[in-house]
Amino acid sequence: MSLEIKWYSKYVFLVGAILSFADPITDILTLVQFYREDHKTWFAVGLGFMFLPWVAFGYYYAAFKRSLFRPVKISANPYDEISAKSRRVLS
Repeated sequence: MSLEIKWYSKYVFLVGAILSFADPITDILTLVQFYREDHKTWFAVGLGFMFLPWVAFGYYYAAFKRSLFRPVKISANPYDEISAKSRRVLS
């Protein structure tokens, strides 16, 4: 399977990039309009649809990509890890 780049590919990419930035902006403007016109239910539904993917992705990342229960070693000394590895090798 070969990927052929046509002369118009950069324009298609540019249009897609502009639309991907414009979509959340129009969503926010719609939510502001709902709130101003006192449509609290539609405002809440729109807010849920806007933030639910962020919560789902955060949960997925925390649960499957990085364990929350793994202890994190915090140290100001950059040589701690090197000295620990060398002690394991020498012992």
